[in-house]
Amino acid sequence: MKNKSIIQWCIYVGVYLMILFHLLSCKPTVYNPDTDPEVLDWYIDNNDTIIYTKQDSIRDERERYRYIDSLYRADENAYDQWMENQ
Repeated sequence: MKNKSIIQWCIYVGVYLMILFHLLSCKPTVYNPDTDPEVLDWYIDNNDTIIYTKQDSIRDERERYRYIDSLYRADENAYDQWMENQ
Protein backbone atom coordinates (compact mmCIF):
# COMPACT_ATOMS: atom_id res chain seq x y z
CA MET A 1 0.00 0.00 0.00
CA LYS A 2 2.82 2.36 0.86
CA ASN A 3 4.55 1.67 -2.47
CA LYS A 4 1.36 2.49 -4.35
CA SER A 5 1.02 5.92 -2.67
CA ILE A 6 4.72 6.66 -3.31
CA ILE A 7 4.29 5.77 -6.99
CA GLN A 8 1.17 7.97 -7.26
CA TRP A 9 2.99 10.82 -5.53
CA CYS A 10 5.95 10.45 -7.95
CA ILE A 11 3.58 10.49 -10.94
CA TYR A 12 1.83 13.62 -9.65
CA VAL A 13 5.14 15.37 -9.03
CA GLY A 14 6.41 14.33 -12.47
CA VAL A 15 3.29 15.64 -14.22
CA TYR A 16 3.45 18.85 -12.18
CA LEU A 17 7.11 19.37 -13.09
CA MET A 18 6.44 18.69 -16.78
CA ILE A 19 3.64 21.27 -16.82
CA LEU A 20 5.77 23.75 -14.88
CA PHE A 21 8.77 23.39 -17.23
CA HIS A 22 6.51 23.69 -20.26
CA LEU A 23 4.96 26.90 -18.94
CA LEU A 24 8.35 28.34 -18.07
CA SER A 25 9.75 27.56 -21.51
CA CYS A 26 6.85 29.19 -23.38
CA LYS A 27 7.64 32.68 -24.55
CA PRO A 28 4.97 35.10 -25.68
CA THR A 29 5.11 35.62 -29.42
CA VAL A 30 5.52 39.26 -30.22
CA TYR A 31 5.42 40.52 -33.79
CA ASN A 32 8.66 42.23 -34.73
CA PRO A 33 8.50 44.16 -38.02
CA ASP A 34 12.31 44.33 -38.14
CA THR A 35 12.48 40.60 -38.83
CA ASP A 36 9.60 40.46 -41.36
CA PRO A 37 11.01 40.33 -44.93
CA GLU A 38 7.81 41.89 -46.35
CA VAL A 39 8.18 45.06 -44.24
CA LEU A 40 10.24 47.84 -45.82
CA ASP A 41 9.68 50.52 -43.19
CA TRP A 42 7.66 51.07 -40.04
CA TYR A 43 7.19 53.75 -37.42
CA ILE A 44 4.90 54.73 -34.57
CA ASP A 45 2.69 57.79 -34.96
CA ASN A 46 0.27 58.83 -32.19
CA ASN A 47 0.31 55.32 -30.69
CA ASP A 48 -0.45 53.78 -34.11
CA THR A 49 2.07 51.51 -35.77
CA ILE A 50 2.45 52.40 -39.44
CA ILE A 51 3.87 49.55 -41.53
CA TYR A 52 5.02 50.03 -45.14
CA THR A 53 5.23 46.70 -46.97
CA LYS A 54 6.44 45.54 -50.38
CA GLN A 55 2.83 45.50 -51.60
CA ASP A 56 2.45 49.14 -50.53
CA SER A 57 5.59 49.98 -52.49
CA ILE A 58 4.27 48.26 -55.62
CA ARG A 59 0.93 50.05 -55.31
CA ASP A 60 2.64 53.43 -54.84
CA GLU A 61 4.90 52.84 -57.84
CA ARG A 62 1.87 52.10 -60.02
CA GLU A 63 0.12 55.26 -58.80
CA ARG A 64 3.29 57.26 -59.45
CA TYR A 65 3.47 55.87 -63.00
CA ARG A 66 -0.21 56.72 -63.64
CA TYR A 67 0.32 60.26 -62.36
CA ILE A 68 3.41 60.86 -64.53
CA ASP A 69 1.60 59.33 -67.51
CA SER A 70 -1.37 61.67 -66.95
CA LEU A 71 1.02 64.65 -66.97
CA TYR A 72 2.48 63.55 -70.31
CA ARG A 73 -1.01 63.04 -71.74
CA ALA A 74 -2.15 66.46 -70.54
CA ASP A 75 0.95 68.02 -72.10
CA GLU A 76 0.35 66.19 -75.39
CA ASN A 77 -3.31 67.24 -75.42
CA ALA A 78 -2.39 70.85 -74.75
CA TYR A 79 0.24 70.72 -77.53
CA ASP A 80 -2.27 69.14 -79.96
CA GLN A 81 -4.83 71.82 -79.19
CA TRP A 82 -2.24 74.54 -79.63
CA MET A 83 -1.20 73.07 -82.98
CA GLU A 84 -4.82 72.94 -84.15
CA ASN A 85 -5.24 76.62 -83.34
CA GLN A 86 -2.15 77.63 -85.30
